[in-house]
Amino acid sequence: MLPDNKRLLVALTGEDGLVVVDPKDGAVSGRLQTGKGAHNFWPKGDGRHWFLSNRVEGTVSLIDTQDMKVVGTIKVPGGPDCMDITPDGKELWVTQRFLRRIAVVDLEQMRMVASIPVGKSPHGVFMLEVRAAAVPGTRAGPRGVDGGATEVAGAPMRDLIDIWVGVQTWIFETLVSPVLFRFGLMEWFEPAFNAVEIVMLGIVQILVIALGMRFFEQRWPLEKTAQRRPGRRRSRLHRAEQARHHAARRSSW
Repeated sequence: MLPDNKRLLVALTGEDGLVVVDPKDGAVSGRLQTGKGAHNFWPKGDGRHWFLSNRVEGTVSLIDTQDMKVVGTIKVPGGPDCMDITPDGKELWVTQRFLRRIAVVDLEQMRMVASIPVGKSPHGVFMLEVRAAAVPGTRAGPRGVDGGATEVAGAPMRDLIDIWVGVQTWIFETLVSPVLFRFGLMEWFEPAFNAVEIVMLGIVQILVIALGMRFFEQRWPLEKTAQRRPGRRRSRLHRAEQARHHAARRSSW
């Protein structure tokens, strides 16, 4: 609901924008195209502009609700979802649902300047006013007492997870989500993303098994046994052939 209490903005996740609805009678008074998978709103705080995340498009639109037009677009990959603005009004934090991260957008530059790893399928994000501890060189801020983004321990593992999730996200956004969007199957959006990971895990398991069997075959080959068996079979066939030959000769006598 906009501050005038006369217009209700509704994001159409199964389409590529929003509609303006009269809350009194439910009549649609306007439409605005923003991006595929329009999902969630957040007010900028000036009573006029609102942010809208476009999950399939991988963008966040800034909407002027007075002129009802898009006045800015921010690229936020990985299924942008919920948002909040820092207490100082300088940053917009956006959950990247598929990348397991939170994007930090500089509102003055209108671009993403950082991405913080958090965990699988982040959804809501809320800002709390945190007061600085009495430690020299620290300051208050939503990112912790030092105001910096805290990285998850274990850089190699973090890098491996980022590569894995990056591949999963690319497959999903390039091959799967356009199909879901085209056929109006947005309710399968989250299950389909998880299904991509299951398929990837299956492929990795098959490759590991195949490479492992190949290693064991080379390390402990079975060629000797395999070579003896054909020889024995040939000798048995030869004896059988000789027996038939002798039987034929006897019958001719």
